[in-house]
Amino acid sequence: MQQDQVHRSGHAIECRLYAEDPVTYFPFPGQIERLVLPIHQGRFDYGVVEGNNVSPFYDPMIGKIIVHGNHRRDSIEKTKHVLDQIQGIKTNLQLLKKLCKMISLKMVTIQPSFWIILI
Repeated sequence: MQQDQVHRSGHAIECRLYAEDPVTYFPFPGQIERLVLPIHQGRFDYGVVEGNNVSPFYDPMIGKIIVHGNHRRDSIEKTKHVLDQIQGIKTNLQLLKKLCKMISLKMVTIQPSFWIILI
């Protein structure tokens, strides 16, 4: 496939789910006792399953969630729906939900300084 054969279609959002304490954002090592992902509603790139351990010695990323919609608003709503269904260990899930809510209300472009305001 050549570059000129690639056509844009819709809008995608990627969220990175980390095993982190939702208050301090420090890694939260331990056993993944429960992990429920709505696998038919997006693409999930992850390398853990229930019963695995999150090590304190490595990156605590559980995986990536990629959701596609026809346009930006559509992909934001689909992402919010997928995030609402994730269950399990302590993660940065509340931060991801907060971010989706903020960008859906304001429809803004995220700048690096945004993270200082959000946290």
